[in-house]
Amino acid sequence: MSRLILIVGGCRSGKSVYAQRLASKYKHVAYIATATASDDEMQGRITRHRQDRPKHWHTIEEPLEVAAALNNLHGVEAVIIDCLTIYLSNIIAAGKFKLEHAASYPEYEEQISDQIAELIRAAKETTPPVFMVANELGQGLVPYEPLSRFFRDMAGLMNQAVAHAADEVYKLEVGIPLKLK
Repeated sequence: MSRLILIVGGCRSGKSVYAQRLASKYKHVAYIATATASDDEMQGRITRHRQDRPKHWHTIEEPLEVAAALNNLHGVEAVIIDCLTIYLSNIIAAGKFKLEHAASYPEYEEQISDQIAELIRAAKETTPPVFMVANELGQGLVPYEPLSRFFRDMAGLMNQAVAHAADEVYKLEVGIPLKLK
């Protein structure tokens, strides 16, 4: 059974850097990147992330099938999944959910929660430690649009599920890690 470590925090709080620091004690690291280059700004972010990590780490770009990517890893000593929040966004976008009223939520919430549970199972069943990076979105304003509220709510539920399953949880505040669990 693997060790599962969750690293959460706000935007630009140092989550990815901290995950890389924790994984750097291992030589053979797989880095599962969930972001896609949908525009020039996002391409720049992806490029910066690539430059920040060691060249010998194995990068797997997988926006949707993260559990399958975990199940297919061989010869690695640690895994970083960066970022769960973007993974969630990818799931919602791939489902093309039309959330115009609250009646849509329970069905979609269950489908997405099942995918998150599958990812957690895969992470716990893999041999190397798994470092998961996620954004904390629940400390801001309540979004105006239903889809934005649904995304924020699902991110909170996802983070809770991963934190519950995790062996360790860290929250990054202004680049400083705070151990929560």
